[in-house]
Amino acid sequence: MIHVEVQGEPEDAFAERLYTYHYRLRDRYRVNVVSMAVLADLREGFRPRRLYYQRWGCELAFTFPPP
Repeated sequence: MIHVEVQGEPEDAFAERLYTYHYRLRDRYRVNVVSMAVLADLREGFRPRRLYYQRWGCELAFTFPPP
């Protein structure tokens, strides 16, 4: 399954939202999902590519292709 997200404005929580949609699709349909972002904003500094966190020995890294 291919998940494409088009983002027109910078959003601090964009990578987290992309991950949330990714895992919801995987959970619902039980298939591998490829998530891609199309960033249509004009701010060159807003180019998220990854969600990462770590706590108490648990770690999550979700990366998606750069636009």
